[in-house]
Amino acid sequence: MIIEKTVKVKWSPRNKSYYVGKGYAYTSMRDGFDVVLEDLSCGANIDVQVRCDSCGDVRKARHRSLKRTGHHNCLKCCLAKAGKYNDLTGKRFARLVVAGRNGRSKQYKAEWVCICDCGKEIVVVGSALISGNTKSCGCLWVDRFTGENNHRYNPNLTDEERQDRRLDENYREWAKGVKEQSEYKCFCCGSSESDMLRSHHIMSWDKYRELRYEMDNGVCLCVACHEDFHKQFGYGSNNINQFLEFIAEQAEPTEGMSKLASVFASCIEPIPTASAA
Repeated sequence: MIIEKTVKVKWSPRNKSYYVGKGYAYTSMRDGFDVVLEDLSCGANIDVQVRCDSCGDVRKARHRSLKRTGHHNCLKCCLAKAGKYNDLTGKRFARLVVAGRNGRSKQYKAEWVCICDCGKEIVVVGSALISGNTKSCGCLWVDRFTGENNHRYNPNLTDEERQDRRLDENYREWAKGVKEQSEYKCFCCGSSESDMLRSHHIMSWDKYRELRYEMDNGVCLCVACHEDFHKQFGYGSNNINQFLEFIAEQAEPTEGMSKLASVFASCIEPIPTASAA
């Protein structure tokens, strides 16, 4: 049974003559107006609320589909009457056990509430369970591809070293702050493409632990300059001497370079020149 008595329709070139003939006053194209359900055209592509004649569930359905089928039964009841309804309740799919139905998705696919072996409850589309596309709440992926099961796992690292390598919230705040204080411009070339900027540690992350989150220990570099620096000096144990040497090759000395030199004065060692060698 269709619950709604009237529905909202918009004027269009295709329905104008039909509804004017039904006695509705035309206003302008794309304007909405209320139409009595009985006056809807057979081909009206409009969703209406309908109650299933068998189970009483309320759902949305296309009006023209209801006209074409000639009944208001939901798909579940139609399949049950035909003996084709596949009830997944209680069945196991990999790490998931189906607890019950959860209605339908936006694509009108049957959804099921599932309990994972890890205890988490998720909602999964039935076709994903049957096909094997969904096997867990996500914990299966974690078990397979993290820790010792990851192809990049290094058994020689300690737990402390592993933690040091992980980027935490403090790092994200530091990286954002470095870009803001640089006004989102590359220190070397002045590029301001925000999606191509990197926050660079002057005194390296691995060696100078106490300076990791110091704003003065960071500069904003574009991707090209950042890659050029590490191609020249490598990764790890980088310092202010290397950075000053790098930017001296890129441009004339600037006020920013002088500021860096003063901040890291205690760290700077004389860089041998070709003539001194």
